Amino acid sequence: MSLLKSRINSLFRTSIANIPVNLSTVIARAFVFSAILTLLYCRLIIWRSFADTNSSLFWNLVSILAFSWQDFIVLILLAGCAWILEKRRSSWQYSIIIMLLALLVMFVTVANVYAMHIVGSPLDSSWLGELNLRDAGTTWPMITTYISASMKKLAVISFIIVPLICLIISRFLVKRLTACLILLFVGAFAAFICQLAIGAASLPAEKRFTFTNPVFTELHNLVSPSKNLKYLNGKVKTQATINKPSYQQQPVHAATFDCCRDQNIVFITIDTVPQKAIERALSTNTTSKYPNLSELFNNGIVFKNFYANFPLSAQSMGSMATSVHPSFSPVLTTMEELQDKEVEILSSVLSHHGYHNALFMSGQLKYAGAYAMMKGRGFDTIIDSDTIKCNTDDNEAMALYAHLGDDCTAQAASRWINDHGNKKFFLWVWFTNPHSPYFVRARAKTGGTLGSAEQHMAALAETDTAIGVLRNKLKTKRILDKTIFVIVGDHGEAFGEHGQLNHGSSVYEEQVHVPLVFSGGNLPSHSQQLYTIGSMVDLAPSILDIVGISSPTGWQGRSLFAKDHPNQAFFASRRSGKMVGLRVGNIKYILSNLEEGIIAYNLEKDPGEQKPFRLDTDTEKKIMTKISGYVAYRKAMRWPTKATNSNEIRAA
Repeated sequence: MSLLKSRINSLFRTSIANIPVNLSTVIARAFVFSAILTLLYCRLIIWRSFADTNSSLFWNLVSILAFSWQDFIVLILLAGCAWILEKRRSSWQYSIIIMLLALLVMFVTVANVYAMHIVGSPLDSSWLGELNLRDAGTTWPMITTYISASMKKLAVISFIIVPLICLIISRFLVKRLTACLILLFVGAFAAFICQLAIGAASLPAEKRFTFTNPVFTELHNLVSPSKNLKYLNGKVKTQATINKPSYQQQPVHAATFDCCRDQNIVFITIDTVPQKAIERALSTNTTSKYPNLSELFNNGIVFKNFYANFPLSAQSMGSMATSVHPSFSPVLTTMEELQDKEVEILSSVLSHHGYHNALFMSGQLKYAGAYAMMKGRGFDTIIDSDTIKCNTDDNEAMALYAHLGDDCTAQAASRWINDHGNKKFFLWVWFTNPHSPYFVRARAKTGGTLGSAEQHMAALAETDTAIGVLRNKLKTKRILDKTIFVIVGDHGEAFGEHGQLNHGSSVYEEQVHVPLVFSGGNLPSHSQQLYTIGSMVDLAPSILDIVGISSPTGWQGRSLFAKDHPNQAFFASRRSGKMVGLRVGNIKYILSNLEEGIIAYNLEKDPGEQKPFRLDTDTEKKIMTKISGYVAYRKAMRWPTKATNSNEIRAA
């Protein structure tokens, strides 16, 4: 018995008399212990938040072990590296490497908890493209709004309290990692068995999200990318370009609709509005809260099957302006990719045909290269929240929302109409009240909590009022009947559907299906509902078509009014797993690195995408090849560098 006790003790401790204490090894070991405790503690938090915890104690234990199997693999790799380090006790360099690796695991683990609670999806490397110092001023307010006191406490526990405790353990109690490594192997084996027991592999993707360890996922994709991931990266050879696919760059297309030549255009983009939100706003019980949207949608051409090509504002703005599909770069948006390239955008084409152009945005146009993209391309005036001043609480609003209220933007745009309304103009107004955390001035008077669907609809009601300000100014100037309104949502918003929140993390309907209406001017005064399937790249050609202007060569979209419109839409997302989707008819196809093969939905029978079905082998291969061809074509697109940059006045 004493021999067994001695052997077990030797797994944890070494003889201090035989081996001198080495500070670098003690600290490195403490960081490894910290990573182990932090990772398992964070897994417990995610499990409590997203798993079914109402089972018996035994099945709860099985469930949490099943949730943790990827964590055990990551910890085995980390502890294994540190175990090797124990053989090099005199090397500070190796100790520093282990400390940095442990800190990386801890940081990613805590950030993953934040991501799961803010958007309902796990962290992955794609988020690095959204998190940069350049855009910190616009993204940080939204993130901090959703960081609760308990989440702040998690950071303190993980990076201060746990490391201090583990330093004591490493110095006085556990002086070898051998036993820890053995226990981790046992834990990994038990977790794998538990995964089989609960049938984790057959769970829906939104459930499997909760099992994900970001470090494991990235290492797995690097070492052994799945077949789906190869298709998603456009690395599968395809002959799709031979068959003139819908996404190829187009030649010049002459206008065919041409109903409203030389009429004014007010292009209103409403941030973060899914199709279902407009349907809710236009329902019988709520139309009184949205009088302007109701009038425009009930007296215009409404496209019922319109999509954002990517559920992020920066990507949508780029596709709206350039008629180019979103960039698949891990760090660059379309606007950042094209800002120094020789490309025609909607405003530059309109400027060539005598339009006076202005862009007003409630948010910040410095975000994701938007201002750099728009300047020198036909806009006479570019205004955003950095230059609009209208209320005494502007600073408070910017601190919380990173943008001003749409009432401020509407007032500034109205002043521009007052000064320039006697000329033919194109006015692009980007309203942001419905973007999370949902700007509502009268927040105390509305239902719901911060970030709720009720607050979202209340924010949309205030945007409706802002639209009314513009319409009243046009009426006062007696040019309302000479003005076309184009209203579109830039992307959707999730409120728990498919286990997700906010946007940017999937291509499900709630995030990519958006409203679109053309109303006013010489357009038909009665409602027309069209079911043509289109996307953001089709907007610029459609606007030009209405006013009788040909779309230029090099664009990827086609006018929604054209008889040869392809009647399909591609869309993609890269946060929390890569996804590329395609809608053709009533069938929506999704290729994801979280699934094997294609997942399909019949949107006519299953609009909520709750009943996926599989395709036969030939059809699946055809769709996967088509999607891979789309990705490869977009990645291969190139443009000449812009020769000169025009100076532009940016003033109210």
